[in-house]
Amino acid sequence: VAYIGQDGSLPVEISGNPLGNSDMANKKLLDAILLPHWIIPRRLVPVAPVDRGKSYRLVLVFNPASPIASGDSICADPQTKTRAPGPKMKVLAALCSSDDNVTRATAEGETAAGLNDPRFIDLLNDLIRATLPQRNEELGTTDCQASPCG
Repeated sequence: VAYIGQDGSLPVEISGNPLGNSDMANKKLLDAILLPHWIIPRRLVPVAPVDRGKSYRLVLVFNPASPIASGDSICADPQTKTRAPGPKMKVLAALCSSDDNVTRATAEGETAAGLNDPRFIDLLNDLIRATLPQRNEELGTTDCQASPCG
């Protein structure tokens, strides 16, 4: 992840943002996320699916339409189908390299989709920590032992 964010930013592709479908809504969502201290990039920057290219990026999908969506294909799919928010939120996240996921994680919770709900913010922050695991320099591994993480 340090290599990805050499310029201090980490691109993020968002599908189904519950705050709205605009650049401002995406920026507000990303501003609410606290990156773990072990992540070198300190700024999350929204990127549109058409502008993502083949580089590294983080992908967030809110309320995927398919109940069997697991995150395996969200790096390759530029427009993952989503559904309207309901009483239970599901969010998929993946750190992507081109069309492949490097790590992935899923979070679910009964939370309102809003920046005023601390459960929503906690859900997002927990998801980011699970998707961007800390490297253990002594063991040469991450704190995520599954492959891929998630």
